[in-house]
Amino acid sequence: MTPAPSTSSRKSPQRQLVARRAAGSRPRQRPRRRRRRAPPATHPRCPPGRLAAVDLPAPRPRRRPPWRRHPAAPKPAAKRLEPEPPPEPPPPPEPVPVPEDSTDPAADVAPAADVERPKKAALKSNRDPAKSKQLADDGVAALKAGRRNDAESLFHRAISYDNRNARALMGLSDIAFDTGAKQKAVQFAELAVEAAPQSKSYHLKLGDAYFVVLRYRDALTHYEKARDLGDDGAQGRIDKVKKLIGP
Repeated sequence: MTPAPSTSSRKSPQRQLVARRAAGSRPRQRPRRRRRRAPPATHPRCPPGRLAAVDLPAPRPRRRPPWRRHPAAPKPAAKRLEPEPPPEPPPPPEPVPVPEDSTDPAADVAPAADVERPKKAALKSNRDPAKSKQLADDGVAALKAGRRNDAESLFHRAISYDNRNARALMGLSDIAFDTGAKQKAVQFAELAVEAAPQSKSYHLKLGDAYFVVLRYRDALTHYEKARDLGDDGAQGRIDKVKKLIGP
């Protein structure tokens, strides 16, 4: 009876691996088996009955992506634009029938004059210089009392009755000048001078409005006009402008 080997002489697989690494030998690796595949039928070395014995699955048809399954419809050809025919000329107006009995040429003009008379009367009725003057005077009084908003409203009402009311126009120019609206002050002052060209105070105020917007030559022209009309305060302004722009 053979004695059983002692446990001390046995080595575990891990110890054997450590011993082999220490000795410089690599562990034996098991070779991997390669799976053989049947060669294709077109291969020249394929025997004639080889594929018949092997039961291969049918080839799976290749599916197209969803965006390629349905081909895009062809774009319609662009329509050729044809030039539109020119519009037909309007028909000539029908002649007005003239009664045979009327032989006087003035008879045809009489109805037109009768039609135009109410229009002229309506245009004249919209203008009321007297009421416009009264509203302008009330606006000047309100402006002197410090009620600027009431004065502006009265001046606009005065212009609605007479758009050439120079006093109302200059009042609006004064309000715009005091509030810093320089361009409006120039516009209203120009209209006031146009409505009353012989007013020396209006020329002086228009020159002040031009001076503020840096139109020195125009300001000098109206200062000299105010001096020619007899304004004593225009000379000081003329000297000031000439000092700026030179002789």
